Amino acid sequence: MATGKATVFALLDEIDQAAGAVEALRKAGVPDDRIEIMSGIPLEHEVLGRPEVPERMSIITPVGAIIGFITAILFTFGTVALYSIRVGGQGYFTLPPKLIIMYELTMLGIILSTFFAGTFWQSGLLPFRRKLYDPSISDGRIGIVVSVSEDQRAQVEDILRQWGADIKDGEWRPL
Repeated sequence: MATGKATVFALLDEIDQAAGAVEALRKAGVPDDRIEIMSGIPLEHEVLGRPEVPERMSIITPVGAIIGFITAILFTFGTVALYSIRVGGQGYFTLPPKLIIMYELTMLGIILSTFFAGTFWQSGLLPFRRKLYDPSISDGRIGIVVSVSEDQRAQVEDILRQWGADIKDGEWRPL
């Protein structure tokens, strides 16, 4: 009895077929985190009866703001502490000119964290992991990738075929 990991890659033509296949897989005991849906168009989670994916942007943005603000504090007050030059008789730690730099660096922290973490990490575009892909997904077909044990592979393939899926080998490549 084989207990290895198996990956089943199937292509479907219609959204209704994909929704039915996902529901049948769920009834067969395949957990939601083992089913991945790929589509050339954005689909809401309700369309396929999937659980809502938690958003991380509500955490990423404030963390970027905090990192930007700490960087601004260190940059503005650290520069004065290291290179103290009195200009125009003003004090060393005058706040109004530093507020502009602190605001800009805080915004830069928000923008960079949102762009890099949101675009690459949350969207799954990091090239560290290879994924299955078929060019017909870009042409409108819907891909379903199911990761199961080798024992469940035949059952999963049968369920997907019942819903009109083409079982493919797919090409593993970094996306």
